[in-house]
Amino acid sequence: MANNKQQIAHKDVWGEAVRKAKDRFEALAKSNALRMDYGAEALYATQALMSSDYLSKVASENPTSLQMAIVNVAAVGLTLNPARGLAALVPRDGAIRLDIMYRGLVHIAVETGSILWAKAELVYSKDKYVHNGPCAVPTHVFDPFGPRGDVIGGYCLAKMPDGEFMVETMAESEFVKVRNASSAWTKGGTGKKGPWEAWPDEMRKKTLVKRASKSWPAKTPRLATAMQILNEDNGEGLAVLDGQASVVDEAHDNPAEAGDATKVSAEARTHIDKAVARAKTTGAWAAARDYLAGRYHGDNLAYARQMLDAAEAAAANVQTDQGGTQDHSSNGAEPPMNEGPDGEDIAAGGP
Repeated sequence: MANNKQQIAHKDVWGEAVRKAKDRFEALAKSNALRMDYGAEALYATQALMSSDYLSKVASENPTSLQMAIVNVAAVGLTLNPARGLAALVPRDGAIRLDIMYRGLVHIAVETGSILWAKAELVYSKDKYVHNGPCAVPTHVFDPFGPRGDVIGGYCLAKMPDGEFMVETMAESEFVKVRNASSAWTKGGTGKKGPWEAWPDEMRKKTLVKRASKSWPAKTPRLATAMQILNEDNGEGLAVLDGQASVVDEAHDNPAEAGDATKVSAEARTHIDKAVARAKTTGAWAAARDYLAGRYHGDNLAYARQMLDAAEAAAANVQTDQGGTQDHSSNGAEPPMNEGPDGEDIAAGGP
């Protein structure tokens, strides 16, 4: 019975977060001209949360992260329908994240006209593989029903709108480099090393598609947003493909409200300061608060709130001295924080 009461209490908290995501979800889908059904996605989210006690627990402890993850569904234009296998809600670092599968990345690229189709394949030690150049279909012969040995690399083959092919290859050593940059892999113990431990082949294919997409024409904001979610929010290590470091919250797995702002990590301080500067430019204070609350906890979150409070108060004083409040849009409403501190699209406050 106690367990039942706990489940109900969890549902009350995350259920409210799901409902709070509706307005931003629908506004973002409309602004991106996407035919997204909030009701359907809310149902898929609810089903996922109800089917996993741990997912439900994390969502109830950090409902803001759940809200942002659902908003990000509209930002990238994917569905949480498990039958499609494009995206899913996952618990990671004390928060709920939107996990985008490699099929989801391909789906976005096809739907936005960047490519006609793409396929990621892994190459094993017993396969016969001949690379025929960056614009030719490779020769890959293997027995799909027998042992193929160890993974030695992989390739992503994509067909362009003009009918030409593009091929991107990666060696296993490159996969290992990306895996070793994953925060979950480096910090977690056995059984807690995240997606690179649970789904290594899926992660290899996702890495291939991500790298290949850098050469695809007409890279769209939706695809860029999806990459940013994987790079920064999910901490999968994919940012090393761009020569970036993945920003992760080093402070706590338990998203406590309290914290010591003087103990913020240097990396988090830099990222938070950029987010605050962006909020000062756009006036999107609420969006900035949601964005940082979904990413940071404890000491780092305390610093973020302190800096936002100070900056917003200073901005209000300047506006008062100038004799009025600046209107950021045609109806005076606060604009969405569409770009993160480094210029990335963060889906109206979501990373």
